[in-house]
Formats: sequence, C-alpha cells, structure tokens
Amino acid sequence: AVGGVTPQALNYITAGGGQDGHAYQYVLDGKVVGDLGKYGVKSPYGEDALSLAAGVAYRAQTINNQPDAAYLSGDLLATGGARSTLSTYRVAEAFAELRIPLLQDRPFAKDLTLDISDRFAQYSPQGSANAHNIGVEWAPADFVRFRSTLSRAIRAPNGHELFLSESLQQTGIADRCANDPVTGVPSASAAQCAHSGVTAAQYGNIPPAAGLNVLTGGNPNLKPAIADTVTAGLVLTPVELSRTLYFSVDYWRIKVNKYIGSLSPGDSLNNCLNLGDPVYCDLLHRDANGSLSIGNGAAAGRVIGTGLNTGSYEVSGIDFDGRYVLDTALLHLRNAGRISFQFYGSVAVDNVLQVVPGLAAFDCTGYYGPTCTGEGPTSPVPKWRHKLRTTWDLPGVFELSLNWRHIGAIASEFTSSSEHLQTSPPFAVDSHVPSYDYFDLDVDFDLNEHINLRAGVNNLLNKQPPLVGFTSNPLLVNGNMLASTYDTYGRYLFVGFSAKY
Repeated sequence: AVGGVTPQALNYITAGGGQDGHAYQYVLDGKVVGDLGKYGVKSPYGEDALSLAAGVAYRAQTINNQPDAAYLSGDLLATGGARSTLSTYRVAEAFAELRIPLLQDRPFAKDLTLDISDRFAQYSPQGSANAHNIGVEWAPADFVRFRSTLSRAIRAPNGHELFLSESLQQTGIADRCANDPVTGVPSASAAQCAHSGVTAAQYGNIPPAAGLNVLTGGNPNLKPAIADTVTAGLVLTPVELSRTLYFSVDYWRIKVNKYIGSLSPGDSLNNCLNLGDPVYCDLLHRDANGSLSIGNGAAAGRVIGTGLNTGSYEVSGIDFDGRYVLDTALLHLRNAGRISFQFYGSVAVDNVLQVVPGLAAFDCTGYYGPTCTGEGPTSPVPKWRHKLRTTWDLPGVFELSLNWRHIGAIASEFTSSSEHLQTSPPFAVDSHVPSYDYFDLDVDFDLNEHINLRAGVNNLLNKQPPLVGFTSNPLLVNGNMLASTYDTYGRYLFVGFSAKY
C-alpha cells in the first residue's frame, strides 16, 4: 500500500556496506656472484672459468581485510556474509646457480656449456618445495648451436589466494536434487542425490531454489603448483651473414601438477551426481534440510568454489624466431639505410587439461569456451599465430615499422569431439572464429641529438573483434568479446616524445 514503507524499512533496503583492507610485503635477500677463475676453477678443456651465483631470501606478506557490519551480516543484495581476514605467510629460500664451460675451441665443440641451478624454499604454512634446472648448449661450429633444458618450477599460492575473505555468493544454477518448481519433484534420481549427501528422508522434500550458494575466497590449505618443463632447439647464424641473418626453432613442453584453480559449481554438482566422485562430492555441503541454496550463515548449504589444487594441464608447442637485415646498398640505393625483417611464429601442439586426477583429459588446442577457459590456465590457443615486423631504418633520421599480427582460426569447444566439452549444442553465429590479421604502423624520429618523437597507430585497418554469446564463453565475454586475445579498442593512435640533455 502507498505509504506502507516505514523509514526503518527504507533504511534496511537501501543500506550500504564497505570493506577496509591492505596487504604488506617485506623482502630481505642477499647474494654473491663471481667468476671462479681467480681460484683456478675451470675445465681443463675450456678457456672460460666457472661462474657462480648463490644467495638467500626471505619474504613475508600480511593480508588484512575488515568488512563492516553490513557485509558481515550477509544482508546486502547478491552478497553473502563476508569474514574478517588477518593472516600472514612467509617464505625462506636458498639458491645456487653454476655455469660450467666444459669444452671450448675443440674439434666438433666450438663451445659446450652446462648450466645447473637449484632453489629450495620453505613456505609457511604450505610446506617446502624445490625447483631446479639443468641446461646444456652445444655449438659444434660457429654457425650452429643446439640447446636443451630440463627444469622444475614452483608456483606457490600468493597471499590473496590463501587468505582472501570468504563469502557466500548466489549463482544461477539449479540444484537437480531440489524439487522442480514446475513438476514438484527432483530431476535427479534418489541414487544420484545420495552421492551428494541427500538422505532418503530429504529426497523429494528439498524446496525449489533458483540458484546455489557458492563459497568464494581464499583457501589456506593450498599447496604449491609444480611445473616440469622440457625444451630443445637450435640456432643458426651463418658466418658470412652473422650480422644480417638469424634463425632459431625450439620445441617446448610444460606440464603443471596441482594446478591452482577452481572448479565451477555446476561441474562440481553434476559430476558428483553422475559419477559419485568424492573429489567433486566433497565440495558439496548440504544444510540440515538437504539444501544447497538457502541461507547465508555458517550452517547454510553451499558448493565450495574457493581456490583448489585441482588436476594438471600440459601445453606444448614449437616456436620459430628469425631476423634478416638487408642493407639497401645491395640494391644500389645510396644512403637509404637498411630494411630489417623480424619474424616470430608459434605452433600449438597441444593444450591438454585433466581437471581432476582420474578423469579423462581433453585437449583445448584451437578451441574456446567456458570449460577450456574456466577450468584451464589459458585463453583461447589457436593452432598457429605469428608476428612479422618490417622496419626501415635511416640512422640518425627516422625508423618506420609495419607490424603484421596473425591469429589463427579457433572454434567453439561445443564443436569438439570430446564428451567433456560437448556441454551445449553449438550456435552457428559463434561456432567458429576465422583467422584474424592486424597491422600496426609506427614511426620514430630523431629531431636532433636531444629530442626524439614517436607516433603510431595500432590496428591500422580498424578491424573489429569477433562477437560471441554468453553461453559460448561466460568467463571471457567482456561485452561479448574475447578480450584477452583480440583487440577490443579498434584503431588506436599514440604519440610521444623524449628529451635528453
């Protein structure tokens, strides 16, 4: 009725909230670097001495976040109850790196060098971890060099991933074990719902709800992610053209275990119901009535959506890098400077994700979509992409460059043959994104020995980004655009200058 809203009720529905927080980081380190030649430490078959770098480091980060009463209560629209946070993590590390020239100026060994390094870290509260690397470079002659590395890297969770304030959020995913608002019965079977903690007495008596409670925020139980990397390649620099021609090709493979990510609440619910896998089912916490949707207090039902050490992913590819410098004098052009070509290209061999150990892996190479992006670490990965920069350099006057950026075609993951990715029928309008080509132009003038002027335009032809629907990629949509991969600004002009005296 008109006038039925009291001042007290109005204050309640228009209440605001705030959070006050900060992060402090303290770093202390020390290292020694030196050539051991003065101590006579070198290979009897090499000219250069061993070189060493070693040191220790200590870091501490404190995260402090204090929500006000409105946030703590969970009464704000679309926001569950937040929690206060005041936590610290610490890292103590020791490292050493050693470069050993084994052979130099020997038959079939112009240079043979070994690189070894190790870094031990003690994380509190996550425990200890060890990273290491061994690499070798072999140049049988001046014009060719082979190189390879085997390494292990550690990526520990940061302070926000560990301690970010937890809160309950609503998401628009219906619980299949709750009664359907139309039929009045659950859409999942009693056996399926039992996987998720629904008792026989609760089945058929869970009230319908439009969404799930999802717990978001930090997870202090996260462990470091571990990456094992293999690289192998060669570099060609023909002696006669060493100043004008360079080419390299490298194969690389990176496999990450205990990847720090999160599982979507819909996947957690559906995989628990369909598979009964405890990895997923342990993320479902029903309330006393069997609901995952009602309430926002400590006893409310919820799906855990915080950061987790999930499964693994493996990416591999082949990178090409080349450079050629043409002296215009060879074209019988006097005082015309030089023209250089710089090329970089990359072939994506695979981009395999295994979200949870034991489940089937799926390859996201050449695909985009909610699963590849939501459960993996990467943006869309086309099978081929490259850059070619052509530069005309007239020393002391100007430098003019045209850069060609090519992004290969990609397709919606819904068109994949993987059952894990076929979660929705593909839509014709965004089932495929064709290859994209961008051109950038920039110029650099030396007005005199003190003043430099530069200007340019990116996306010279004003090519518009592809548009995709929300269903095809809710996590990367950003105005229906794959913003992390394609230019979203259109034509972009810039200008700048610098003065040195």
